[in-house]
Amino acid sequence: MELTLPGGYQVILTSDMRRSIRLATPLGDRRDVWCPDVREPGEGAPLVAQGLAERDAHGVLVLTGRGVRVRSVLLPLVGLVGEPGREGRPTLDPSLPEERARALRLALDTVRGGRAPRGTGGDERGKALARVAYALFWALAVCWMVLDLSFGAELALMAASALAVAGAALARARHQRAERERDPVRIVASAEGEFVSPGALDDGSRALLERAQGAVDAVLGSPLHERGLLLDTVRNRVVLADVEWSVARSLLHQTRVRERIARTPTPGERSREAAARAGAVLAAETAEMAARIAVLEDYAERVRAAELDEQDRRSARELDAIAAEAAEAGAVHEQSGEMLASLVRAQELALRVAALADDPD
Repeated sequence: MELTLPGGYQVILTSDMRRSIRLATPLGDRRDVWCPDVREPGEGAPLVAQGLAERDAHGVLVLTGRGVRVRSVLLPLVGLVGEPGREGRPTLDPSLPEERARALRLALDTVRGGRAPRGTGGDERGKALARVAYALFWALAVCWMVLDLSFGAELALMAASALAVAGAALARARHQRAERERDPVRIVASAEGEFVSPGALDDGSRALLERAQGAVDAVLGSPLHERGLLLDTVRNRVVLADVEWSVARSLLHQTRVRERIARTPTPGERSREAAARAGAVLAAETAEMAARIAVLEDYAERVRAAELDEQDRRSARELDAIAAEAAEAGAVHEQSGEMLASLVRAQELALRVAALADDPD
């Protein structure tokens, strides 16, 4: 995973590096010093190599300021997407424009999958700009010290040099802005409220969302739907996408409420009774959501039954055609058998006649 920090500095994070930084713990009572979660020998070396961690005066591995900034980006990102390996298929807001939805899906796949980075194009352009400025500096120095140019020619050369350097700087700034706009982490972080990842839900809500997604996928992936045999194809897709989005948002809300209830201390009787009431309300909402998902699953089962019935009819027609072909072939064989039997009878009759002709009596 490639992460661009403020200022344009880029770091490349493996899944182990992300886990080490995200699960960092404070060093004793110092809340401003964080120790990465290093579990195996050598896990800290990549962090040190990229300037994300260092050894303090006592030899303890701690995050640098850059590492702390990376952690501040990773924490909300995990809250949106989920733990690595537990993300699942995200549900996107169906009202998003197609271009925005496509970019968001690509960014989510990149962030969750930890794909290889695009490269360090920004660094290469910075080096190229430095080389251009260096070459222009020496060109001007040679012109002033070696060539005998008029004052107007020198001004023209200086203006051209300034324009060249300014153009290179502008091109670099545009490139950096385009890179920031295409940064997957930035896209995902800015899309809060536009998608729900199963990894951001607790176990119960995650299971419910996966059930809803499975039912929707079963209907939209049905051959009957693709052939337009399930009411209106476009309407079916739009309605099911809206239902899935509504279910996902409700489950995310329930997860956050459940976390708030768990975090709120209950030191006395009144707070415990209030927590019980809040839990009862949440349980009722969860039951209602489960009932809605059951309706989706029932619809998917009906679609599967219709698929099996349609396949059964198609197979029956094919088998009837095979039977008809077999019967026709059997009739031909029967006719051939009768002809053969007739020929055998005629041969037997001819042999008897020949035997009679040879009999002297």
